[in-house]
Amino acid sequence: MKQLVCKSQLQDAFSCYERAVKVKPDTISHHQGLLRCLMGLDQSNTALTYATGLVNERPEWSNEINPFHVESAWKLADWDGLSEFLKSISSDNWGVAVGKILLSVKEKENEKILEHLKIVRTQQMGPLSAASMENGAYQRGCSHVLRLHMLTDMEKAVQVFTGLCPSFQGSYSSVSRLNSTLRRVERKKKIGSILTSLSGTSS
Repeated sequence: MKQLVCKSQLQDAFSCYERAVKVKPDTISHHQGLLRCLMGLDQSNTALTYATGLVNERPEWSNEINPFHVESAWKLADWDGLSEFLKSISSDNWGVAVGKILLSVKEKENEKILEHLKIVRTQQMGPLSAASMENGAYQRGCSHVLRLHMLTDMEKAVQVFTGLCPSFQGSYSSVSRLNSTLRRVERKKKIGSILTSLSGTSS
């Protein structure tokens, strides 16, 4: 199933995880795999509903499932929901980190924006440096390189949003600018799936 996800055959992977959940409903990794597929298939609303139901049914899984709440919320531009989900989360994975950045932008907390960008960039540089020393470095480092590109795009969008670029100031509404950032991130993620697939077939 993980191989299908890596090759971006998400619909096939989703079907496999769906069957796995029915056979072994107490295995959390199957539910996480299903949620990752839903996110990859742009089914954020469905993922949010599924994650919410799962946590209500299995509250002991909340730490592992809540990151999907966060990522679904910022993809749906549900800022109130994002704010609430971030209050009860200890994880700091990529989706959660992006959520923190975007919420800080929405609330115009400039110091927090810079702090979060710095932390996330450092988190991506560490694995990338380690991967560069190993065989198959491109395949392992691809996602981190793409994420660093996303951070650069987000940083530029933040400059516009916060009025640090006078030529753009006032040209868009706050919501339009932030949604534009989200679209750019989503495009990069789709490109990342294609590149990861290609790197797997070229080895």
